[in-house]
Amino acid sequence: MNASDLLPQAMPAISHAYVRKPGPDFGQSGGGIGIPDPERALYQHDAFCRALQQAGVEVRALKYDPTYPDGCFLDDTAVVAGNLAVIGHFPAASARAGEQQLAASLLAGSRILKCITAPGTLDAADVACAGGHYFINLSPRTNHEGAAQLAYYLQEFGHAATVLDIGGESGLRLGHALCDLGPGADGRSLVLLREDLAKHYAFLTLDKILVPWRDRGALSGLMINGRFLLPAGYPGVAAALPAQGLTVVELQISEFEKMQGGLKSLALRLPARESENIVRLNDIRARRVA
Repeated sequence: MNASDLLPQAMPAISHAYVRKPGPDFGQSGGGIGIPDPERALYQHDAFCRALQQAGVEVRALKYDPTYPDGCFLDDTAVVAGNLAVIGHFPAASARAGEQQLAASLLAGSRILKCITAPGTLDAADVACAGGHYFINLSPRTNHEGAAQLAYYLQEFGHAATVLDIGGESGLRLGHALCDLGPGADGRSLVLLREDLAKHYAFLTLDKILVPWRDRGALSGLMINGRFLLPAGYPGVAAALPAQGLTVVELQISEFEKMQGGLKSLALRLPARESENIVRLNDIRARRVA
């Protein structure tokens, strides 16, 4: 048995993740739906890091950078797909413009880097993956050119990619509307999906656990090494996941939700190398059986 036999049957194990702590001016860039408490945000971030470590992830913490008040949302800066890392590009008018340079420096040497270039723009929060298929949604943060560049790079490295234009909601972050849970009982990809997207043609072949609009915040949760890290406050979602053989860990992230961020955005996650992945996947399976 080799790594290629295992990967289609389970999500790639995550070996380590980069995080960046929020600072005293977190949220001052604006654009949120509330005013976060930086001290409380730091406490919640520390709890998130501990949960990653308990899931077997090596956490690599970066220093706060006052140049980027929202720099804790590190995962928005790049799309990592196996040995490929595509560095995003924020619009020039964005307070986050230039932030992606850190992701490039972190990933250089461990991944093959490709960069989205102007006039393309790409925010990784507009990208969702299910069963190894990448869905890229157009938004004010991700334009046609940026989406096309990402799709090209993904396909060049053997990954399926579809560009979507799900209209009607300019603030939609597809990465926070669909969450991959791995293979379901019938072998098809099982996802958490916002119920208003259930009939979209791109998702018809997926097995779905539908999440009502009122609980949409749960979809910023993070599936990692057999555990689902779930934002606190969504008991319906929390009750549905153990039946799928998943361990649910609830985390309070109220301060990050005020800035329209979620657990997915807080860590730039890197899959284990293939040889290490076999060991980690077998360990995850053993814990599920136990």
